[in-house]
Amino acid sequence: MPLVMGAAPGNPVHVFEVTSEDVPGDGMHTIRAVAHAADGVSGESSEALLIDVQPGGSDVWPPYVKAGPINGFTSAALRGNGIDVAGYFETNDGLEAVAVRIDGTKGQPEGAPVLLGPVAVTGGGRGPAIAAAGDDAAFVAWTQADKGSTRWAVSRVKFGEAKGPVWTGPSKTSANAIAVVDDMLIVVGGIEIGPNTHDLGVWWVSAESGDVLDVQTFAPPPGDDPNNWRDEVARGVAMVDDEVVVVGERETKNLDDALVRRTVVLRYSLVGEALSEWTSPGELMDEDGGWPSRRCVEAASSSPGSAATYKAAHVWC
Repeated sequence: MPLVMGAAPGNPVHVFEVTSEDVPGDGMHTIRAVAHAADGVSGESSEALLIDVQPGGSDVWPPYVKAGPINGFTSAALRGNGIDVAGYFETNDGLEAVAVRIDGTKGQPEGAPVLLGPVAVTGGGRGPAIAAAGDDAAFVAWTQADKGSTRWAVSRVKFGEAKGPVWTGPSKTSANAIAVVDDMLIVVGGIEIGPNTHDLGVWWVSAESGDVLDVQTFAPPPGDDPNNWRDEVARGVAMVDDEVVVVGERETKNLDDALVRRTVVLRYSLVGEALSEWTSPGELMDEDGGWPSRRCVEAASSSPGSAATYKAAHVWC
């Protein structure tokens, strides 16, 4: 079952000082999570967590700096002994999506970066995004410019080999995150409806051919948003058991009838069947959507006696 961590409050409930051996913080700690189901049932669970901190300064990677005025990494996928990262570099042709493999021992790139093509949107929760696949490969998703709008793009990367083909989605789309399951890619982002207005989009894409196998969109029902002026966009995606869990944000009305951005969680089957949706009621923060909600999907179990098919919680340590 998915457990979603939303935006953090202004003052954390508790802070573990574990960044240096000079500030003791390692050892056993108890993490407690409280969940509220859609039917009003609530539950809580706790787990003992061992935090083991290396001696200060003994395992620090030197920074990797790429010369140039505009460069950055926006996504990472862990491997057995290293990290695959995606981001953007400024080139003579403008900003381009890039993939780099970082050595897990030295913290430096293995081989040359792989330039993938022009990128129109960058930043945390906006891509380029990367997901590790089998056969020592990875897939990168990003957003390209397209005739005054944008469209998502995906490419398979195998470091040390020539760049693979670039597959593109329809016009007026964007990609903010990607997941890989068997021979299928899950690309999530937005579909442009108007200026600063999107419907949330989820695409099932063949990892072999790049063909779009299915698409699901999320927007309020016409009765809640008759002109479809509200904004919904996906920020993260993860596989939980045999389900696709998408985390994003949406505009909705609060108790004062004002538009606020709230976290939304959508569940789908592997073949694209919509299973359930959940929108944060904002009981802890009036606006808890946005970038902090991206990629924060982890496995959890539902509380005993709950009739809900899933539960979501705001968790802070």
